Amino acid sequence: MLNFLVVGIGQCGNKFADEFAGCRMKAIAVNTTDKDMSKLSNIDKQNLINISINNNGGAGKTPEIGQISMMQNIEAVCRRIDAVGQDADYILLWAGLGGGTGSGGLPVLMKELKKREKNIIVGMTIPDSSEGYEVKMNALRSCISILKLAEKKRIPFVIIDNNQVKNNLDMDSDIDRAAANQKIVRVISQFNKYANQASSVATFDETDYRKTLAVPGMIIVTKTVIPVTDIHTADSLRDAVIKDWHTNKFYTEYDVSTARMFTTIVNAPKKWLENRSNVKLLESCTMSLRSECGTVSPYSGIYSYNDGVKNGLGNIVIYTMLTGLKAPMERLIKLQEDAVKENEEIKKKEQENKIDFSAFSSINEEEKEPSFSGLMNLEDDDNDDEDDDTNMDATLELLRRQGLMK
Repeated sequence: MLNFLVVGIGQCGNKFADEFAGCRMKAIAVNTTDKDMSKLSNIDKQNLINISINNNGGAGKTPEIGQISMMQNIEAVCRRIDAVGQDADYILLWAGLGGGTGSGGLPVLMKELKKREKNIIVGMTIPDSSEGYEVKMNALRSCISILKLAEKKRIPFVIIDNNQVKNNLDMDSDIDRAAANQKIVRVISQFNKYANQASSVATFDETDYRKTLAVPGMIIVTKTVIPVTDIHTADSLRDAVIKDWHTNKFYTEYDVSTARMFTTIVNAPKKWLENRSNVKLLESCTMSLRSECGTVSPYSGIYSYNDGVKNGLGNIVIYTMLTGLKAPMERLIKLQEDAVKENEEIKKKEQENKIDFSAFSSINEEEKEPSFSGLMNLEDDDNDDEDDDTNMDATLELLRRQGLMK
């Protein structure tokens, strides 16, 4: 059985870690402010780590603050990881890219844990098209840094694209985003749950699982549910899975043909699996799905569940994990193009908004000192010397109040 520890860095990463904790996985939240962590409901309070270097003020979308915060607190973070994840086979690091804490802190923690010879998988979320230039550039720089490190250290990674989340679920609110996070986390945790069980039909064992996760590159996990009554041939199952691949249920762009390893976990009614021909149908489906991925190493597990009074007429649930996928570079290039375009528009607007003083050229440019003309009565109206002294005193008092004279 493989054990995982989830470490969320920054607000988005904390939310993902909290969802994993809700699925009974060990989790830690790391942030530069207590305010965000106070909203987490599933992670033990002792596993909330504040790494603030500016009196709990957060990182303010400044990755440099997140970077320095993690560097200065790296020993405390690693001590907590060792304490909570002492039996962890893998550490899943997760952060949203675009802000400060996650964008700056995640690469630092990646490097440190690899230096300590830990097995890690990295999860990152990139912003949607509605985000501004600053967020997009933060995300792009951090993502490229992470991918370079992942390539060098052979680290598997997950990329969730909020553009895909928003488009696929037609969402705008934080509540909808939380629902998407929950959906992603549940698919991953359910795959892990079944992957760690024994089966009387076909077991996806621990060695298979380790080999699957050892493949560097991008990971996607999908879940397909199809009623037994809709299954007529192996193609029925295959087509349902491929449809889910194409409708992008894992919220990132990917090409299945670039996968280097392919795993299926099938959960089916116990009575339905008692028919040997149904087992062969599932095996045939797995092989036909493999052909969609090109040359890959296939692994599979078939597990039964008690369908109670349904007499074997429940649902077939197929989880697929593709590893070693090519990163969605086209999406990152588009992110860069959008950020550059927005930056150019901002610079243009700044130039256009400069004040044009040419209409005021008639004003005496040489008059540098403030004028108080009119405050003193300088006309010759036969005022005596006493009146002049009074007006002067009043003017001097005004200058003192204005801070122009002592």
